[in-house]
Amino acid sequence: AGLDVQITMSIIPDLNYAQQTMRIAEQHAREVMAHLPMEPLNYPHNNPGKMALMRNMNDAEITSRTAYYLRKLPLARGCNNHMGSAFTQEPHQMELVLEQLSKRGLYFIDSLTSSTSVGAEQARKLNIPHATRDVFLDNERDSEKITRQLKKLFRIAQHTGSAIGICHPYPETISVLESSAELAAEYGVNVVPASSLVH
Repeated sequence: AGLDVQITMSIIPDLNYAQQTMRIAEQHAREVMAHLPMEPLNYPHNNPGKMALMRNMNDAEITSRTAYYLRKLPLARGCNNHMGSAFTQEPHQMELVLEQLSKRGLYFIDSLTSSTSVGAEQARKLNIPHATRDVFLDNERDSEKITRQLKKLFRIAQHTGSAIGICHPYPETISVLESSAELAAEYGVNVVPASSLVH
């Protein structure tokens, strides 16, 4: 929250401090997204949590669990997926999730944890404002590499008009983001909330 750039806070809704984090984001005029846990391809080696959205759930379970998550973060303007490389490949299951977003007027950012995700495609079919992640900033927790990824993000924004980066609250990432406003200015780009980039 002390960062002087308009980052969007993505919060896993059922974690212990989710509501508290949402309120802190509100106090600092930061946009909030619900970070929806979904089944990854390498489950259970990578575990998205006991309340995650799974491919083998029936329609009612997926719908009710998504609604439960969205009730937890009433200030969320949109959502993106946490993990989900398996779940986001399933058109019907994604449609069920996105219908809940549509009812609440929320946008969807596809974290693109799988290159074959149908998230953005399904959102388009349902006329839900959406966008897709361009760069993961901190797959490697190394300040130099994170800075390189941030520069890559800004170059994409220069060339295409906009770009979306996703990162984690690692100390290394935060230290890089603390000087990101100056770096953005060098590249002639502005850091804006996610809602400004959906279409």
